[in-house]
Amino acid sequence: MNKTMKIIKLSQWWRAKSILTLQLVSVFLLVCTYTSFARDISNDVTSPSIQQQKRQVSGIVSDTKGDPVIGANIVEKGTTNGTVTDIDGHFSLMVESDAILQISFIGYLTQEVSTAGQNIINLTLHEDTQALDELVW
Repeated sequence: MNKTMKIIKLSQWWRAKSILTLQLVSVFLLVCTYTSFARDISNDVTSPSIQQQKRQVSGIVSDTKGDPVIGANIVEKGTTNGTVTDIDGHFSLMVESDAILQISFIGYLTQEVSTAGQNIINLTLHEDTQALDELVW
């Protein structure tokens, strides 16, 4: 074999070795990333004993005349968990055991109600007369 052929075979061998090394490093990095990702997910899951139990709270929102308030907002305070009342003023919401509900509607005073020990909450919204006085001149 001449010297040129040896150099070509040697360069091919180095190229093959470099490609193989690159592939092994890529596989190693993928495995490390997967393992790290899986560990992060498993650490984010909290045990059921630590999580508070959710329960359903329902009720009716009406105005001072006894008419249902359609579309009133009911939100668990400090969260984005919420709902709106239906055409009959009814609502139902899954909340934490010690939740506080914020009930609001345009033109009415916002109310906060504790759900501790209550599964049914019926309440009356009162008009925000101050806001109405500011609106009419």
